[in-house]
Amino acid sequence: MKTAYDAKDYLSVFRIYVEADWIIEGSSEMMNYYTSSITEYLNDIDVKAESAFGDNKDYEAAILVLRDALSDVVDLNILEITSHIEEKIAYYQEYQPIYLTDLSCIQKNNVEIGEEVDTSDVNKRNYTAETVIRQSMSKNDNKGYVLYNINFEYSSLRGVLYRPHYSLSCDYIWSQPGCVKIYGDDVLLYESPKVTQDFYDALEFDIDIHGVRNLKIEFSNSVWAPGGTIVWDYGSDGWVNNEEPKVCIADCELQK
Repeated sequence: MKTAYDAKDYLSVFRIYVEADWIIEGSSEMMNYYTSSITEYLNDIDVKAESAFGDNKDYEAAILVLRDALSDVVDLNILEITSHIEEKIAYYQEYQPIYLTDLSCIQKNNVEIGEEVDTSDVNKRNYTAETVIRQSMSKNDNKGYVLYNINFEYSSLRGVLYRPHYSLSCDYIWSQPGCVKIYGDDVLLYESPKVTQDFYDALEFDIDIHGVRNLKIEFSNSVWAPGGTIVWDYGSDGWVNNEEPKVCIADCELQK
């Protein structure tokens, strides 16, 4: 055991202990090698996992390190080790991003969330339907918003902004471009480019939301109506019908 310990071969120390613990328990020196090996082994694993996690918060890499370590000792049934590693795995799993739309919004106006519409962009790239946020068809307001309470728990918001495929059927010049703004506690964090008929490329965004309690996504002037009628105009036939959004966002992920 001393030879294994001096070589920092902690797995061998553990195996010697498991195979002959009835002898070792009578030796304080051997027990010190064993308990010290547990401390140093777990410290090494923690350092490797933290290094794999890194500044990019690669929780999957960190968990892989921990699971590999767990597989090395699972047959030894050393509770101090397995419980520590399992707790660390649970810790890093908390960093797995979640979709913003998995949360319940606290307010919304003229916005639709997770509908099976406008799930592809003008280039026919598809997005996860449950994550699509779009301005709804309203006759009362040319803006829409949704508000989430994220309670200071997240560091970044990543997502995709795109012009929906259906808008290609619009056959008149848009008088007003679409736009998306994202606020953290009423502070503007992101403003998209103006979405016009010349907007074709989906746009990925990554926003720092450290210290944000309430996250607000606002759509403005972002619906159109086919048939040559300007959106929100009121004519002899009343308000226009069949409005569709000019811009949507989707696949928005919150990262701790």
